[in-house]
Amino acid sequence: MPKEISHIHIAGIVAERCHPELRPHLFKNERVYNFGSVAPDLFYYDSTVFGEKSKVAWGEIIHGRDAEDTMLHVVALLDQSRTLRESDSVRSSQLLAFACGFLTHIAADTIFHPYVYSSTGNYYAPDPLERKHAESRHRLFETCMDYHILGLRNQSLQEFRLSARIALSREEKKAILPAYADALRTGHRIDVDADHVRRIVQRAYRKANRIIGLFQNRPLSRFVVWLNRRLNGAFDTIANAGYGPHRARAHLDFEKLPATPHPVTGEQMTGGDVRDLIEKAVARAMHFVDVSFDFREGRIDLTDLRSVLRPLSLNNGLEQVRTDAMQYSRVLPALLLR
Repeated sequence: MPKEISHIHIAGIVAERCHPELRPHLFKNERVYNFGSVAPDLFYYDSTVFGEKSKVAWGEIIHGRDAEDTMLHVVALLDQSRTLRESDSVRSSQLLAFACGFLTHIAADTIFHPYVYSSTGNYYAPDPLERKHAESRHRLFETCMDYHILGLRNQSLQEFRLSARIALSREEKKAILPAYADALRTGHRIDVDADHVRRIVQRAYRKANRIIGLFQNRPLSRFVVWLNRRLNGAFDTIANAGYGPHRARAHLDFEKLPATPHPVTGEQMTGGDVRDLIEKAVARAMHFVDVSFDFREGRIDLTDLRSVLRPLSLNNGLEQVRTDAMQYSRVLPALLLR
């Protein structure tokens, strides 16, 4: 991640500052663009006990867990947009907006995730209990960051209207969801049934919208946090993902984040004001989307595009470095609170 509010906030800044010719495509397809900014995390909402199971761990591929090329599916989407530019300008514009939103997510994750993973613990530790604790702290950090960003915007959770920002219309779903599924399958050249991948994407979209809506239910979130405390952290991960009364909020200073080691290299990363990290993410995202627009317009070729859209890990921010290479961390004490 970061969570949805943070990603949409960053995407909004990018839309206001990007190439003037690109801007109309993003504002005209605002829901598609916003959905693109959260779409890389879609599959993490698709855990299922019954029913059809995904044959591929798409969420891990998208984030580059095993050093995958994290730009292949984005390039496939941009190639579709470029191909349709003359014959179907409406769909071409929608695909461009979705791909650009997706790229803002990649940019944000590559800037933020090294810090988040380091300050919350090893999400991929060999010990299952440590993995569970790290995951719950990760969720807590990002939920508190969403709250902080709402404060920067002078908005309440209700005023932000998160669910409405990412709810696609029927026509938008028809245009985007199958294209997303096809781009994953063909971009990564994975031999799996096309209809199966489309069904998984459709289901993940429905589940994500439903669960994100539940996380915004304040009475429900308050109850889950209360119950989790009574049960000594039995539901830490779920409780920390909801917008409830988290004690950590009062102890996390997002204007003075402490330095922490890079999870792979161990080099000290400056924390500081989260707004500085946001600006770094915005700058990287603007570079991504502007060159993508040039590619869609036929001004540059694939080689030029890939010179900018490098295969960065969304987990550690490095180029094609496996996630299990992460070993350094310094957990923020505030994240130990319930």
